[in-house]
Amino acid sequence: MTRLDCEYVADVTDTSVPGTYDISDPGEASRMIVAFLRDRLEAVCAAYPAPQILLLSGGIDSILIAAVAATLNRGDGDFVALTLAHPGHGSATEELETARRVAEHLGIPHDVVAPDAERWLGITRDTVRRLDSSDPWEVLAGATLLAIDQHAASRGLRGALITGAGADALFLGGADGRIDVEAWDEAVRSKVAANFTRDRFIPDFYERLIDDPSRHIQVWQTRRAYELALRIHPDVVRGPRGVDKHLHRLTARSLGIPRELVQAKKHAMQMSSGGVDTLVAQARDALSREVLGTTYSDPAEESLEFLVARLWLRELERERK
Repeated sequence: MTRLDCEYVADVTDTSVPGTYDISDPGEASRMIVAFLRDRLEAVCAAYPAPQILLLSGGIDSILIAAVAATLNRGDGDFVALTLAHPGHGSATEELETARRVAEHLGIPHDVVAPDAERWLGITRDTVRRLDSSDPWEVLAGATLLAIDQHAASRGLRGALITGAGADALFLGGADGRIDVEAWDEAVRSKVAANFTRDRFIPDFYERLIDDPSRHIQVWQTRRAYELALRIHPDVVRGPRGVDKHLHRLTARSLGIPRELVQAKKHAMQMSSGGVDTLVAQARDALSREVLGTTYSDPAEESLEFLVARLWLRELERERK
């Protein structure tokens, strides 16, 4: 039986088999991507109570999913978009504005989840406890999901939590440049083997964070998506100029998203939401209060390198004790 939330593709598929990359027409590739996304979203809508919850950032992956979702929206509140942001930190303000404009353009209701410093600290503490981890990548991904889920619950929303997770692995997101087919194929299969598996640092990551982890729909983490990715030629994915996810941007444009909204570079969620910058600010504040009057400089104003050095030296001091 095919799982709706995600499939651990690397655990059930021989990822050593090379792709064919026989789809070399951008129009055909776009149509196949839209067809795949429509089928996925229609299945989700049939399985969970409306509205479904789109995790919308300023990146092309979530924008494309929202654009396809809008084509399925029958005007009875099938979808709502939620964006976690810490405005004023990093690229959060810019990405939040993009998300707002996309939701407005598509006519999808949009909530901004913007916990204050105290609330975010509480969510982070809870995430560290649940995951039994202090790894920033794990904790910030978990804290984001937890904050979104808690906000949804506060509004009585019990639909699926839909993300574009997996697109970077399938389409080598996050970099520009043209790559030959052999190198591309090897990289995609390697990323899928590493990421589309249950055997990760925290195998029960989602189970620890939300009551019904099957509600967390990773749209691209399926065998069908993997097989599709292995058919689309890399020159189509990145276009003639080697632009990151050129095909996804082209597809979003074909669905009516304005050009300026599909061009922005996307940073990792941990960075783009402002989550890292918020934690750094909290660390500075806590250290500043802790060492007040006992040091030559204020951790609230020191360079980040000096702050890291201070933290490391404190660990060495604790070892001595």
